[in-house]
Amino acid sequence: MTLLECLQRALNRAGLSDTSSTFKDKARDYWNMGIKELSAKKQWRWLFKEGTVTTTASTSTYDLADDVMRPLAFRNETDDFEMQMVLTTKIDRVDPDNDLSSAAEKAAITGWNSTNTNWEVRLWPVPDTSSETVKYRYFAYITDKTSSDDGTELDTLGLPDWVQTCMVYYVASHVMSEKGDIEGAAVDKQIHDEQLSYYMLIDEQLEGQQSNVTFLHRSDGVGFGQFQSKVSDGSLS
Repeated sequence: MTLLECLQRALNRAGLSDTSSTFKDKARDYWNMGIKELSAKKQWRWLFKEGTVTTTASTSTYDLADDVMRPLAFRNETDDFEMQMVLTTKIDRVDPDNDLSSAAEKAAITGWNSTNTNWEVRLWPVPDTSSETVKYRYFAYITDKTSSDDGTELDTLGLPDWVQTCMVYYVASHVMSEKGDIEGAAVDKQIHDEQLSYYMLIDEQLEGQQSNVTFLHRSDGVGFGQFQSKVSDGSLS
């Protein structure tokens, strides 16, 4: 499904012309609003991404990707180690004049870049070599789309099929509400909410399978009873 097809289906449900640029612009505004609301509902597995910072010698601050909602972890891929995320004030205490340089070991999120509204990260010590690779993992959000994106397949934007369908009902419900069809708006909102609740549960189950947390198995193996950990005899030598 393309973005335009998503908007057209929503307008059709609302009984409006799907060729009117005015209606399509309104529907697209609601789509942009709705996809951000959906993105912020939880830390979706399908919004888990990776980005790259390429260092420049003597430069400590870098922009992250446009779609970063929450940075999670950094690693120095060139020198092969995980970096520690810290508060920038901690770096200030250790290196007030920010003149210590070597391979970057720590990363501190400093805030928004006022020019492009991207997250900024401060690498410390200040990189002393250009073209080194720092990788980072993050949860993303979907950036605003314009009419130039109407022909884009939503699959290529990383949106699962269920999200695409869910957004049809979200947009339709808001368009109906604006046009005074309160009953129709309530019906489509309910469909949207039910779909969202179901897939939130599915996503949580995926989290359980992919979690980095290790749990002890229950002694009975069926999910009831006491936890039990048995340590075999052996030597630490």
